[in-house]
Amino acid sequence: MECKYTKSGYEILHDPRLNKGTGFTDNERDMYGLHGLLPCQVENIEKQIFRVNEQVDHFNDPINKYVYLIQLLDNNQTLFFSGLLWITP
Repeated sequence: MECKYTKSGYEILHDPRLNKGTGFTDNERDMYGLHGLLPCQVENIEKQIFRVNEQVDHFNDPINKYVYLIQLLDNNQTLFFSGLLWITP
């Protein structure tokens, strides 16, 4: 598998454009030095979106939903933009 990132480890996780969170496969985790920096579970984007939607549903106040989603955007743009259409108001 060819490396598509020049960064590795924490650099990837701290770059919201590159960070896929638990979406990194085992091969990607090996290649980019991410083992031990993420939970062991590998999740597809649908599972991650489901988890985000559950979190958002727990907030009653719109401002809390906003804060949660902005933090997600700051950490994982892939998940934020993929899940944006599925988040319930």
